[in-house]
Amino acid sequence: MSDSDFTPHNSEPIDNSDRSPAPPVDELAAIREQVAKRRAEEPKAPIEEVDPAPDRHFVVQCAKANDIGNGLLFAQLHRNKFTFNHQAAEWMVWRGSHWDFDITKEAAIAVARVVDCYLSTRMELYKLKQQAEDDGDKEGASRLNRQCKVLADQADYLRSIGGINNCLKAACMIDDPIAIRGDELDQEPWLLPVANGVLDLRTGKLRKGVPGEFLHRASCVEWWGMDAEAAAWDKFMLEIMAGDEEMVAYLHRIFGYAITGLTNEHTFLVMEGEGRNGKGLLVETIGEILDDLAGPIPAEMLLAQKQARSSQGPSADIMELRGRRIAFASEPDDGTRFSAGKVKWYSGGDTLTGRYPHDKRMVRFKPTHQLVLLTNVRPHAPANDFAFWDRMHLVEFTRRFVNSPSADNELQRDPFLKEKLQKEYPGILARLVRGCLDYQQQGLNPPRKVLDATSEYRKDEDVMADFFEDCLISDGVIKDSYVLSATLYPVFERWWIKNVSAKNVPKMKGMGDRMRKQGFPSERIPREGNVKGYYGIRINPRALTLYGNG
Repeated sequence: MSDSDFTPHNSEPIDNSDRSPAPPVDELAAIREQVAKRRAEEPKAPIEEVDPAPDRHFVVQCAKANDIGNGLLFAQLHRNKFTFNHQAAEWMVWRGSHWDFDITKEAAIAVARVVDCYLSTRMELYKLKQQAEDDGDKEGASRLNRQCKVLADQADYLRSIGGINNCLKAACMIDDPIAIRGDELDQEPWLLPVANGVLDLRTGKLRKGVPGEFLHRASCVEWWGMDAEAAAWDKFMLEIMAGDEEMVAYLHRIFGYAITGLTNEHTFLVMEGEGRNGKGLLVETIGEILDDLAGPIPAEMLLAQKQARSSQGPSADIMELRGRRIAFASEPDDGTRFSAGKVKWYSGGDTLTGRYPHDKRMVRFKPTHQLVLLTNVRPHAPANDFAFWDRMHLVEFTRRFVNSPSADNELQRDPFLKEKLQKEYPGILARLVRGCLDYQQQGLNPPRKVLDATSEYRKDEDVMADFFEDCLISDGVIKDSYVLSATLYPVFERWWIKNVSAKNVPKMKGMGDRMRKQGFPSERIPREGNVKGYYGIRINPRALTLYGNG
């Protein structure tokens, strides 16, 4: 057995100033044999809360081995309770269903158990020493006295900041460290950690957590079973989907698929509709239930940008996708345009690469998230990119919840709905798990409404892109540039008849809806007597000749 067998696997030095010399190699070998023996006898996880205490001989050998021994004993006492994440350079602590980052320095506090172990063993040896003295065994009493001193010295040392830090360093650098690379986290897509265990989404059954599965991101909600009540949620979902039960089932299905962490469907869910339609509350509720498993991303990650970011620069937004089950983007500006390449990349199953600002190396990881966009207006999209449109599922939210309903699509707003839904989180989680089981039976199976809305979106992008190119000059947000609705519509109407169809020509309102979806909502123009028009565009003079008067 060589000294290298007990050399820490890290270049960062342990502070050994004022420490006694390391023990002989044969003692270190004995420690290693004892560790291996105890590891082989340990039950496979899940672990019990209370582990048996190490035997006295092992504890004494650890005390003699200084920092390495302290680290070995810490690992023996706290394996499956703490682990060091080398990629994050942080300790993690086991919470019963998942691993959490050790924000409050629990690992450092847990070094006190090593101290307790040394002191309790010293008390045992002190009693044996007294017995040896009574029996006249001077040699045995002397040997036990030396061991008591070593144990006392190590206990005193581990009450210092340096002793605590060195113990933790050694525990994650020994031959059998309590440490992980970091890429082991969140590699079980069918398992969902919840507050009281781990859900197997293939069956909907709850079981105990297993440290060796290295689940990290977790829901904060308890699992109460598949039949948990959620009456307010059921009513809410029917209302926002205008009473369409098929659409409600689909939403539960696609979000049920999303909580798995699978990416085989390569879908991009777009939830579109003007404000106060319920989509924001739907996403907020699911996000709060999933807690760290869901999170927001900047809408710019999906949109075309004038300046490309350096591929070697920090990419915290990409790293925030790691381990997420759902990633939400919301409210892009009017007139923005999708980057088809970005959408396809982030909604696919290809490996992602990124790094946090202070990381030294780029990190590669497999995606686990479902991409969701909430928007009031539809960003422009390339009509001829088949792979882009094949990913998109467009869900239109046509209802509005207001204080004084008047229109057919308006309903009375419930100011206490959010609080009602919060009380039903376990039941809402059950709806998502039911949706997951439904997905396993029939796939996503989007309703005709979703397919038709997506197809119309694509068609409008194709047609309106041609109309803009043929007839309009875009001046962006310049307020001095505008065209009146009454001036634009005849051009639009004649262009449509010539280039699209003479049947079912959109009326003025239909043109307005299409212009709004292109990022140009109609507004009142004061200098024209407050009649409606569109800022930021002008009619191409050539189009006026071809499609204007006459």
